[in-house]
Amino acid sequence: MSLIVDALDPVLTPLGFAAGQVGGSSNTGQVIYCRPHSADDGRCVDVVLDVRRSEDWKIVRVDIDDGPDNEVRNLRFARDATLTKQIDQLALTLPTDICR
Repeated sequence: MSLIVDALDPVLTPLGFAAGQVGGSSNTGQVIYCRPHSADDGRCVDVVLDVRRSEDWKIVRVDIDDGPDNEVRNLRFARDATLTKQIDQLALTLPTDICR
């Protein structure tokens, strides 16, 4: 998961997110990025990447929780690609997807 953090921290930290926080077990994990909500209400906008290992690690879900009513949206990513290609694609698409 450090591969994800190393690639996405430079993309997301300039957008106000804290560096990626990693957690998980031997076969599943999450990388979470958090930034203060624009309403300055003590809440955060969270980008959550769920990761799972079968033969290799893969990102299996990418969500953003950014709404005032705890709205969660799934973000686009290359589900069937290798982890490296998934990360490369997310580095390009996350800034646009987050700002929608």
